Amino acid sequence: MLKQNVEILKQDMMCMKGEFGRFKGKEFERSVREKYYAYFGKLLRKSKLVPFEEILSILDDLEERDSILNLDLIAKGQIKSTGKQVVLGVEVSYSLYEDDIKRASERAEILSRVLFEEVIPVVVGVEAKKEVETLADSLGVLLIKTDY
Repeated sequence: MLKQNVEILKQDMMCMKGEFGRFKGKEFERSVREKYYAYFGKLLRKSKLVPFEEILSILDDLEERDSILNLDLIAKGQIKSTGKQVVLGVEVSYSLYEDDIKRASERAEILSRVLFEEVIPVVVGVEAKKEVETLADSLGVLLIKTDY
């Protein structure tokens, strides 16, 4: 009986760990959205969020519509060093994995085709292994590591 109760307790703890991870991730994403200027201010001047409602009409007939709508946020501004206008296609995840990097790269490319603007793929996270950082560098994805 004790062994069975311990197994149930382990399962409950795993479930709670998963729920807490999802909560932590959503809270981190909300924080980045609310304070986007703090995360992108070193790169961009005159940054602003682009509401998805502004681009919905050009996404209507797009096969990859859902992929773009699943970006965590889109920001626009001028690169400080050059003054060039760019768009950031941003994925936010507390713990970054290779899939996050690949997804950011793919979605930025699609968004660039749709908007006819330069789109920089960006991932923002707290935790990332060296392999993930290397992949981001090789794919041209801007990886912003931050404390939370």
